[in-house]
Amino acid sequence: MQFSEIFVAGLFVVGIILLGVLIFIAARKEKKEEPTQTDYRSLFILGICFFPVGVSLWLTLDNAGFLGIAAMGFIYLIAGFAHRNEWMK
Repeated sequence: MQFSEIFVAGLFVVGIILLGVLIFIAARKEKKEEPTQTDYRSLFILGICFFPVGVSLWLTLDNAGFLGIAAMGFIYLIAGFAHRNEWMK
């Protein structure tokens, strides 16, 4: 087998495992009646982590794909900060 065939087979296996995990989580959530509340403080903390990591990786490795991580961090940061009055204690 060549490297590309092994890579595709590995991606297929990882995809099947992720699909199984998602189905398991969805089935488990249907059993619970109470809605879950969003923890906006955690989103804010994730934003603080992801934004500088994405920007620094983009600048050091010169790969524009890391701007996606920075954008995701910025969105988390804004969403968490906008709902700071709903932060869980």
